[in-house]
Amino acid sequence: MKRTSDFLVVGSGIAGLCYALTVADHGQVALITKRDIATTATRLAQGGIAAVANTDDSFEQHMQDTMEAGAFLPDEEIVRMVVKNGPSAIEALINWGVQFSRNNQQSYDLTREGGHSQRRIYHVKDETGKEIERALVVTAHPDDVDFGSAGTIAALTDAGVEVTYCLVTDGQAGGFDHSIPRDEMATIRRKEQTEAAAKVGVTELHFLGHMDGSVVADLDLRHDISVVIRKVRPQVVITQLPVRNLDSTYGSHPDHIATGEATMAAVYPDARNPFAFPGRPLAELEQWSVDEVWIPYGIDGQGVVDITDQLDRKIEALMCHRSQHPDPAAIQERVRMWWQGIAAEHGLPEGSSAEAFRVVDTR
Repeated sequence: MKRTSDFLVVGSGIAGLCYALTVADHGQVALITKRDIATTATRLAQGGIAAVANTDDSFEQHMQDTMEAGAFLPDEEIVRMVVKNGPSAIEALINWGVQFSRNNQQSYDLTREGGHSQRRIYHVKDETGKEIERALVVTAHPDDVDFGSAGTIAALTDAGVEVTYCLVTDGQAGGFDHSIPRDEMATIRRKEQTEAAAKVGVTELHFLGHMDGSVVADLDLRHDISVVIRKVRPQVVITQLPVRNLDSTYGSHPDHIATGEATMAAVYPDARNPFAFPGRPLAELEQWSVDEVWIPYGIDGQGVVDITDQLDRKIEALMCHRSQHPDPAAIQERVRMWWQGIAAEHGLPEGSSAEAFRVVDTR
């Protein structure tokens, strides 16, 4: 199958991804990797990134350290260019969401490694390369994520992205067995969602405990979601459509709409506003700005993810919600048709399955 793009980037390490992000506003970017996007030396990096950071250091000293460490074999002009651009490169990474480690005074925890005469190493614990990609999924009920985006989640975790789930309710108003007490149903659904998450590579889940069927996009919910955003510090948040879609009765459950609206408000302005919710737990956490929000089934959705290779795992995740499916075979057949229809609408090869998203730039 022939594919065209405006920019072709070979390599998915930090250099390739930085270039891809820089030119993405100017055209379509194609990325070629060794095997998958996580197979890079960057992801294995455990040291850090060196850049002049304070008045005790200087470009000249950093250059001298570099030349000495390289037995004066490096090209001096190249070393000069890299050293002088170091601080701006660090600033760009921070703006893109890299969470470098801080000390108790909340200053960057700069370290000194072999060959460096000054503390100029920015790091993320011992996993600097891994910290570049995090995503948070916020949905109203257990199983919402598995209907809407579990295939994409599986693709993300396969690529090394750390994905976290945030469930606004425990889904205690769901199910078909009237003999199960509602508090027991809440426990069942938490277990089902935890099992389903593991099928697609997700192990961190936050349950907010709001009442199923009564979700309101009020300040309390905005606060609770903002707390999770500041803890997880994701570049991407996946959530639900914050407005009613008259073409989708089930997709426009009031809890979905309220969750989507509260999440959008948490992304902006709450999570990034250092003065939001004074005196409450959010105020104790450092503010965070999310780059993008992805909305499954979104009106005018322009982003499509081919989940053909992840389809079986998506189905397995969905089938973990046993309390919600009186006829599992029928639901499998119905949803397979949905995902194949999305793929066909977006021109993917016959037999493909896909999930579609409205991508909202929130930078």
